[in-house]
Order: sequence, then structure tokens, then C-alpha cells
Amino acid sequence: MPAWQPNWNDVEFDFTGAEAAIAECRLAREVLETRDAVLAGPLVSARDQWRGAKRVEFDESEEALQRDVARLIEELRLAEQGLYADIARAHNEQAIRVRARAHWHEELLEEQAMERRRLEVAAQEKAATAAKAA
Repeated sequence: MPAWQPNWNDVEFDFTGAEAAIAECRLAREVLETRDAVLAGPLVSARDQWRGAKRVEFDESEEALQRDVARLIEELRLAEQGLYADIARAHNEQAIRVRARAHWHEELLEEQAMERRRLEVAAQEKAATAAKAA
């Protein structure tokens, strides 16, 4: 038996949950990204027709909201990328474990084959010694 042991446990990772989280992040990001397209016409129209102090307040609030939306879109994009990276790492780690297990089994088979050969040689030597003695 090989002197080392591979990790016999499969990687514990919720691939389905990660993929669902990616889909949710993507959906939220797409909603935010389409927000500008949906609101562009009404915002331009409101700005063209609106005057006074509240208009300045509205513009400042809208600019702050635009920055927050842009930041949130980027955070969602980064979360998606992080989840994709986590999935890739889990797949890679599982592949490493599977290869290590296969390697361990190959070593075991090699050791067993060497032991069979050793026993065969010992049996042949014993038979040769017995034949000489007879």
C-alpha cells in the first residue's frame, strides 16, 4: 500500500447555489443597467420643463443615485466574477483530488504487481533449490 493517502473526500461546494447566485447578480445588474435606458426620456423631459430650487436638489440627488447605481453595478459584476472564480477553484481542486486518487491506485497496483513478481521469483528459486536437492 502506498505510504501516502490522497484526499478521499470530494470538494464540498454548492455549485448549484453558486450558479443561482450568479444568475441573481446578473439579473440585478441588468435591471440596474437598463434603468438609465428606461428613465432617460422622462428625466430629459423633466429637466427641460423643471425650474427652481427643487430642480437643483433633484439634479444633485439624481447624480448621487447615478454614482450609487454605478457602484452597485460594479459590485455585482465583481461578485459574479468572484463566484465564477470560486466555481473554477472548486472544479480544479476536485480534479486534483481525482487525479491523486487515480495515482494512488496506480501505485497500489504497481506495488501489488512487484509483490507478485517477488513471490513468483521466490517460488521459482524454491522450486529450483528443491529440484537440485532431489
